[in-house]
Amino acid sequence: MKNFKLIIGLFLAFLFLTFTNSLQAQYIIEQIESEIPINYDLIPEDIEFEVPEDEINFILKIPERKLKEAALAAGSEIREEKVTTYIDGENVAVETESEGMGKVTMISGSKTGVMYYIMWSQKKVIEIKPEDMDKFAEKSNDALEKMLENMSPEMKAQVRAEMEKEKNKSPVKYDAQLTGRKMKLYGFNCEEYRVNKNEDTIIIWASNDKSGIIKEINRVSNKFDELFNSSADEGVDEWQLVPGKIPVQVRTYTSSMMMGEPVLFIQSITKIEKKKPSADKFRVPGKKEGFTKGAMMDMMMQTRSKEE
Repeated sequence: MKNFKLIIGLFLAFLFLTFTNSLQAQYIIEQIESEIPINYDLIPEDIEFEVPEDEINFILKIPERKLKEAALAAGSEIREEKVTTYIDGENVAVETESEGMGKVTMISGSKTGVMYYIMWSQKKVIEIKPEDMDKFAEKSNDALEKMLENMSPEMKAQVRAEMEKEKNKSPVKYDAQLTGRKMKLYGFNCEEYRVNKNEDTIIIWASNDKSGIIKEINRVSNKFDELFNSSADEGVDEWQLVPGKIPVQVRTYTSSMMMGEPVLFIQSITKIEKKKPSADKFRVPGKKEGFTKGAMMDMMMQTRSKEE
């Protein structure tokens, strides 16, 4: 009888674990990010714009294929990255592939608080712990204090006031305006929204969330913020532009960080699958595969020495 009760107990425990694991969110999100230089030959000569905003609106509506063809014809370089995000409960992996960097993967099990940055072409794994972020922040503060020592009292006070202002700044809230335009994009039924952020103009093609992905994206994002003491930065989080909607495509008219010339930055979600990712997507390669392991601070010191 005791053995029978034990077997029943183990069976019920197995059912509980199986049911609990089945509730964990499992997704695969495929994205493509492109930075396309603007070729003004795409604007017909007989068109005159009354204000600069009209020209920007015209460019934002040009199909992506035409933008790329015109950029290549002008000899411009198109920067493109393929990004695939794998979510399996607490495990998250973001795999990026580009011509310049090759394949790079970030893996995190947010229960452990450790993140791994894998550079496949270099066969190197960088281990990043929450305390590493604290050390990095400490070193940055020390460097800032040394810089302030060489300033006049007036300039020093001004810099500290600006720093305090940034520290207490509220998170940016975007005013996304519905334009009335609709389009089917990558299998998603989308509506168009427009956002103006400083000097950038952003168009979002957003879709209703039928898979529950937004709740999971917010959960993962909040976990990372807690682990690494992240705060709202100046970058645009495309998932926050139109709350409650999937940002299927985000088009941003901005200036290139490399050249300072106008470019169109396009982020597209090409597929969302609600399924369990392969376990090897969360496996960190080691010595058997010929990989070496380094720490975040070592990487930062190497980068600094190269710059000097």
